[in-house]
Amino acid sequence: MTPAGASQPRRSGAAQYDLMIGMLGRIRAAMDALYKEIGCDLADMAVKADRALKDRPLIERIRD
Repeated sequence: MTPAGASQPRRSGAAQYDLMIGMLGRIRAAMDALYKEIGCDLADMAVKADRALKDRPLIERIRD
């Protein structure tokens, strides 16, 4: 990986796409390992928390 601000050689669209797909695969694998380690799918829990807060906002929860 090149440090921020450093120049990189120009890549074709196909090469950029291949690089992006490779990085997405590595990110997915890292996140899956994290979820397994902590026993929780954080992305799924964030969706559930968002849904719960839409049903009953935080201010209502604080007042109770």
